[in-house]
Amino acid sequence: MGNFKFSLLFTVLLTFLIINTEKANGQVYQEIDEFAEISRDFQEITGVQQDNLGNLWVSSNTQILKYNSSVSEVYNRFKGIPKEAGNINTIFIDSKNRIFAGSASGLLLFDHKEGKFSPIPSKNAAVQLKQ
Repeated sequence: MGNFKFSLLFTVLLTFLIINTEKANGQVYQEIDEFAEISRDFQEITGVQQDNLGNLWVSSNTQILKYNSSVSEVYNRFKGIPKEAGNINTIFIDSKNRIFAGSASGLLLFDHKEGKFSPIPSKNAAVQLKQ
């Protein structure tokens, strides 16, 4: 009878471990798939900068990734970058922690409150940068 209880307990425990391992593997694969989806657009990196909060900003032709050790945020034509911006050529962060992106259609400035990049009109660029 003791052997039966041990065998039953062992079987239940083994089944529990297998089920939970499959769930954990599914989560890992989902994260890998999401990263692969993001990284496809980062085949050609056009710039890398770090802001004074420790965020890493990586630009590619089509999007900008804001990354820190716990969260990443992607800005592209569907979220945070104007559609008319064209390709992103570079990214720059100045001493006042302002994030600029150079695009095919001009200079973009990141608005921290709005969470998006906005174009800086050429005729007003010098005035707006003095703020």
